[in-house]
Amino acid sequence: TPINNLAIRTRLTLGASLLIAAISIFVFIYFPSYLAEKQRHALGEKAQSIAKTTAFSIGPALVFEDPISAKQVLSGTRQNQDLAYVVVLNAQGERFVSYNPELAEQADYQNIQNGISPDGQFYNTQTPIQIIEEQSEQIGHLILGLSLDAVNIQVRQSREVIALVSLVIFIFGIGGVIFLITVITNP
Repeated sequence: TPINNLAIRTRLTLGASLLIAAISIFVFIYFPSYLAEKQRHALGEKAQSIAKTTAFSIGPALVFEDPISAKQVLSGTRQNQDLAYVVVLNAQGERFVSYNPELAEQADYQNIQNGISPDGQFYNTQTPIQIIEEQSEQIGHLILGLSLDAVNIQVRQSREVIALVSLVIFIFGIGGVIFLITVITNP
């Protein structure tokens, strides 16, 4: 075969170079996906935490049908920079109060599923609103969406850094292999 006709030095260089190329490609493909998944998972946990806290706080306002108090609770929620929208529905499924209803309509909050929206803009979550004394009675529903813009920017930046690291691994790896093989095979 053509490879058997090559000098030992060339075969070692070729084999080690292929190994380093495979490692660089693995790093370039695997780590950005892994980091993106971790960041999206963290955003999901954050969304669920905010939703549960807000649902707990807004429950009394929903029981007493007090939209002013409910809006005050939502104004405290707006301090979160990632918050895109919040919709509070009463027991009949009617909108009680909302924050940024245009984005909520865009996210199709009536058919919401926990997770990333089909358009990739929001992490959506929903949680029931229950009376504190009787956890079994559901008095409404809270639907919340966090923007994925900050996560997408972080993912893009990490991909750029990982691409650079992969390139550096490849260049220095090949250079190191050539140097080591030269040192080993010259004597």
